[in-house]
Amino acid sequence: MNKNYKVFSCSPHHYKGTEYEVEGDASSASYPWAIAAVTGGSATVTNVPADSAQADLEFLKVLKKMGCKVDMDGADKGITVKGPATLKALGEIDLNRMPDAAMTVAVLCAFAKDKSRLTGLGNLRVKETDRLKALETELKKTGVKVRTGKDWIEIEGGTSPHGAEIETYDDHRMAMCFAVMGVKVPGIVIKNPECVSKTYPDFFKDLKKWLNTTI
Repeated sequence: MNKNYKVFSCSPHHYKGTEYEVEGDASSASYPWAIAAVTGGSATVTNVPADSAQADLEFLKVLKKMGCKVDMDGADKGITVKGPATLKALGEIDLNRMPDAAMTVAVLCAFAKDKSRLTGLGNLRVKETDRLKALETELKKTGVKVRTGKDWIEIEGGTSPHGAEIETYDDHRMAMCFAVMGVKVPGIVIKNPECVSKTYPDFFKDLKKWLNTTI
């Protein structure tokens, strides 16, 4: 191969079959971990390596800041999150590297005792829906005080969210992150729950399993 980085020439080659292990999805793993955080319970997720390059694994660092205990030492047997008695607010934190999991962080912040401002999230406005606007609208329905700007969302904890009918805007992430709230708050109704089929068709089926086992 010419290494002048202007021309690349390759000789014919033949592929051969091999085994390749696909690691678990850190974005999906964030939901059972979040449920442990909000309930003060424990959740272990396997097949997500502690050294994974997946950006949403940063979610674990955020959970630590909120007072959770995160055990990654035995990551070959799973990563375990144990929730605290009360979640800590985050102050101001840049979540640009983990925009999908940031939505779940926003929901968790509703249960913290102080104010959290999540920044670096301008790209949430151009996803399946304007997710910053959607989060603000639906969190307010549950009685949570919320403000948003061009690339940030500010959640004031300290109040107890109440039940509400949650519009998902046909957005799978909205359905799943508010399902986390529904584990803690009676009366949360998720509209169009089938929208999770985009990335996690069995989410609500698995949710029932989690609540009967590790959470």
